[in-house]
Parts: sequence; structure tokens; C-alpha cells
Amino acid sequence: MTKSISIDINRIDISEDEISKLYSGLLDSLLIDRTRTHYSGSASYIVWGTNDYSYMGESYAKDKPITPNLVTGENNGIIKPRILKNEELRKSRTEDKAEVFTPAWICNSQNNLLDDAWFGTEGIFNTENADKTWTSVPKGQIHIPDNYDWKQYVKLQRLEMACGEAPYLVSRYDVTTGEIIPVQDRIGLLDRKFKLINQFTKSEPTKLNKREWRRWALRALQSVYGFDWQGDNVLLAREALLLTYIDFYVDKWGKFPLKEALEKPVEVISWNIWQMDGLQGTLPGVEGIPMLQRMSNNQELFEDETLCLIKEWHKQEPPAGENIRFVDLINNK
Repeated sequence: MTKSISIDINRIDISEDEISKLYSGLLDSLLIDRTRTHYSGSASYIVWGTNDYSYMGESYAKDKPITPNLVTGENNGIIKPRILKNEELRKSRTEDKAEVFTPAWICNSQNNLLDDAWFGTEGIFNTENADKTWTSVPKGQIHIPDNYDWKQYVKLQRLEMACGEAPYLVSRYDVTTGEIIPVQDRIGLLDRKFKLINQFTKSEPTKLNKREWRRWALRALQSVYGFDWQGDNVLLAREALLLTYIDFYVDKWGKFPLKEALEKPVEVISWNIWQMDGLQGTLPGVEGIPMLQRMSNNQELFEDETLCLIKEWHKQEPPAGENIRFVDLINNK
């Protein structure tokens, strides 16, 4: 008999041991590098992209892959959200990679600007307060202007560059304080899409209604993208999107999804949150000329095997789309 998953979603740091136990192969999928896998023909993982973990041995050097065994078992818990890292490490990452995370209230304010411009009105999801908080529109009471369709909003494509733990896309917790944010008060771009899906899809728990919810949930996941250089951030961001999917599933249906219901979302997440040198559009560590400089000089690009691939989705069940090079999007090809 198929069983629902079980995981404590009320913590900011979900252990890789817990994730690996949800179903076989889940952690592998969250660690996969789709570009390397495509060109090598075999499963390849994201790399550490930092020497922060090299004290643990050769397998933790910045150019080595993050395999499941390196972050589970006796190694479980070594990857932590930035707020739980020690102060010295946070400082060094800021100096080395300009890693600075944004408070939730700023993410909310900037996301509101996007929505205000798109909808042509303010306060669709929340109202900002003077004390750097916000008041969310009550559950089920979001009003979409008459000339707009919630489905249009769900389909909007959004990208968070140098995404870290993806606080602009999802907001399970404030990345600067560690404070858990209740589902109805979340402010990420993906959170907002899920709020609309939960409000406007049918609530009777029939197979047909749940299938419709999953279809729109997958469409929402397919619409948001993010990249980062450092492998631990890529994993944390992917985990955050997966747990957000679970959170809103529970909010809609009152229970955890079945294990099988996570396979398609994880596939999409592993494509849409990827590891990349944002200046070059390549896998981290490839020497060359920055992307914008190459474009202005009309220079040839790197070898295909180093240029990061993403997926342009056109189908939800099963997820399907076209592999495209990120640099071609920037170059309008």
C-alpha cells in the first residue's frame, strides 16, 4: 500500500538524512547537475564550489561532487542555512563571494513592486507596515482584478540570480533571522503562485481535483528559476522549493503527499535551480571571458559541455520541455 511521506516541516534546517528517507533516490535528484549529466551520459552531481568544507577531506574540495554519502549518516547536518553557520564562515563567504542574504521584509517589498506593476494595483497579496512587517490578505480572500486570470499569474516566468537559499522565490523562513514564516504570510514569488492555486482550485479531495492541483503546482514550479555558484546554496534552495510544495499541499489537502507525488516536482526543481558561474554562463571553475564581454565583442562561446543548460517547459504531466543554453537566453537566440 502506498504511504504518505512524513517529515518535520516546522524547522528551517531539514536534515539530508530525513530527505533521503522520504523515498529512494530523492536526495540524488536534489544533488544532480543536469548539465553535467546531459553531456556525460551518466548521473553527475553539483560540486561544492567552495573550500568551506575542505577540512573534512579531499572529497570536500571545491571542485569535487556533492554525493549523497558526503552529506548523510555521520556527515548529516554539515550543510546548514546561512543563519546557522558560524559568524566567521558567514563573514568569509561575504568577502569571497559577496554572499549577503536579504531580509524577508525587503524581499516582500520588492516582490510587491513586481506584482503592483503587473496587476496595475497594490496590495494583491499583502500590505506593508511601517515596522518592516506586513499584513497578509486572509486565506481565500485574494482578489484578482477583473481583467486578469490567476492562471496567467501562475505562468509568469521569474528568475532569482545568485539566489543563495532563494528567499525571493520562497519564504519558509527569514534567511537573516531564522524565523519560520507561516504559510499564509509567505511572500516569495512561488509562494504567491501557490496561494492562488490553493484558493482557486477545487477543494473536494477527489482524484480529479488533486490531479488538477498537481498540474498547476507543477506549472508554478516550472515558471521559477534560480542559480548560484556554491553547491550548498543550490541544495538548500532546491530543498526550500520542495518543502514549499509540501507545505502548500498540506495547506490544501490537510495531509502529506504520497511519495510518488514528489518525483515530478523534484525533477522540475533540479532543472530550474542550477549551479552556474553567473558571469560566464558556465559550470563553476571554467576559465574564460565573462558572458557580457563575449557578447559585446561577438566572440565565440565556450565549448557546449561547459555551458549551463536549463529547461524550457511546455508540458506538466509528465514534465517535458526543451533543453536550452542559458547564454542563448541572454543573447536572445
